[in-house]
Amino acid sequence: MRICHGLAGEALEVEDSELQGRKPLDLVKQYARNRWGSGQEELIVLTTGGGTLSSSCGAEELRGCDIFFFPRSALEAEAVQADRLDPAAPGLVVGMGGEEEDDVVGQRCEDVIDPAFETFRNNISTARRYIAESRPVAALAMHVQEKLGVQRLAARAVLDNLVSHCTTCSRSMSLLEQKHQRVQNRFDDNLDRVEASMASLEAIELHPALRMDGRHFLSDVVPRERIVRFTAGFQAERAQLSQRLEKLKGQAGKLQSAGDQVVPKVEQLLGDDSVLKVATIIKDLQAQAQKEQLPSLRKLVPSAGAVSASVLEDERRSAQMLDDLAKTCEDVRGSLSRLQNSWDRQYHAFVQRIREVSYVQSKVRYVERQAALLEEEVNAQIGYAQQLSRLPKMPSAYHRMLQEVARRQQFRALYLAQSEKARKTLSRMAEEENNRRRSFMQRYNCYLPADLVQGLGALAPPAAVEVPEFDVQLPAIDFASLPEESKEHLTSARKSDVAGRERRTSSVSSSSSLRSPAGASLCHGGVGLGSSGGSQGSPVRAEAEASSTDAGPPPARIAELEAQKQALEEQLARVQLELAGSDPGGAKKK
Repeated sequence: MRICHGLAGEALEVEDSELQGRKPLDLVKQYARNRWGSGQEELIVLTTGGGTLSSSCGAEELRGCDIFFFPRSALEAEAVQADRLDPAAPGLVVGMGGEEEDDVVGQRCEDVIDPAFETFRNNISTARRYIAESRPVAALAMHVQEKLGVQRLAARAVLDNLVSHCTTCSRSMSLLEQKHQRVQNRFDDNLDRVEASMASLEAIELHPALRMDGRHFLSDVVPRERIVRFTAGFQAERAQLSQRLEKLKGQAGKLQSAGDQVVPKVEQLLGDDSVLKVATIIKDLQAQAQKEQLPSLRKLVPSAGAVSASVLEDERRSAQMLDDLAKTCEDVRGSLSRLQNSWDRQYHAFVQRIREVSYVQSKVRYVERQAALLEEEVNAQIGYAQQLSRLPKMPSAYHRMLQEVARRQQFRALYLAQSEKARKTLSRMAEEENNRRRSFMQRYNCYLPADLVQGLGALAPPAAVEVPEFDVQLPAIDFASLPEESKEHLTSARKSDVAGRERRTSSVSSSSSLRSPAGASLCHGGVGLGSSGGSQGSPVRAEAEASSTDAGPPPARIAELEAQKQALEEQLARVQLELAGSDPGGAKKK
């Protein structure tokens, strides 16, 4: 993993062992403070791909990724100066060949050249000095290329982060608009049904037990004025919400346009090769001086015994080549200012792009916050729309309420009747028990000592069954007084209950039938084997048949039948009570 200063373009390799037991974000802050002197200022930390490094990210999620941090102060309005490119920087690695890397293998130039040719030796030494002076500038150019590569990776992470935020914001706005449209359509449907629902409520008369002055129809108990005020206020809120949503959509559209304008600028920054071209020129000039001109200068050294005329000509050519090499090295050193200017322009352009991206992202966050607030209001409107949807369901709920009150009155009567029946049964049992006790005392107790058995002369206490009052506030509504519509609802409800019981009964019978054929096949197989083997049959088979016969039905089947029996008894009691309430004379005749 690498920790990179996004603006400076510097990177630092971090071993995996340093991440053990530590959060990557804390490690980034530590290196930013110790290595680059960021202090306690706030950092913007991104990862490869544009992700944001948070405190919850673990080391496993960052394997093979680069981490880029940007000081928050760089986004301020003040101008940010780029670092000066210093060839004499202590951390700069100067390479590209030294005196030991000459083409002469295993020997130094002073050992090869004849001392008689002092001019050639001086020219070569001077050329080496020129090359040594320009070599730090060439090394600096290579270092700038590395910095540019890191900076481009950081710019790509910034661009990916911007595109991701803009895409998420656009998708959120689209989902919010769809949700708002669904809520408005639902509210329009419910609003269209309000008048029809109120008209249906005006056609339903209240039960006589519920009527009073000013309340004769179901519409009289509905706060019509409140509903009108509610719908009017809701429509006003809906209009305001629609306006705010349209305004936010306009802001999101402008934001998308701003993002579309920033993206090409960042792409252009990524494709800018001005720094790379200057660095390449410096490297090529240094390579020309070191790999071409210096070897050519060394080839002009005459061999021993050469004629004077050729030596003079070679000496002149050597001086010319030395001038060319000196000019090349001077161009390398002179290109440092061009490299610095190109790096400054690249640095300031990158800072400007980051500021533009930061501005767009701040607007994205603002739009997202406003969208979250609008979504809360849309969710509140969903509840308002659901309240209007209750009006069409009120007639059905009213008839169900009448049935429920009648059913509770029926249950109360049945409950009291059963309690009275239990009281009479207990009283009868106590009277019979006391008669037996009196008979015993008259026939046998008179012959026994009085202190033989304590309490033998006590009688059974009289029974007392107390039922607390309940459902006394319910109106006097029974099944006989229900309106025709309520009776129709009751009939349909009973049919559905009967159909449900039949389905449950059929499922129970089918499950039992699935169990019974298995036993039948076994018995049939046993009979067949017995008949084929002889009239007596084997004792083992006879014992198995006897044990299967004595076992009886399974306990699960018995429980199912008991539950069905209890349900049928309860249903029969309810029907009898309904018949007694609707036609008392006919019930007595029966």
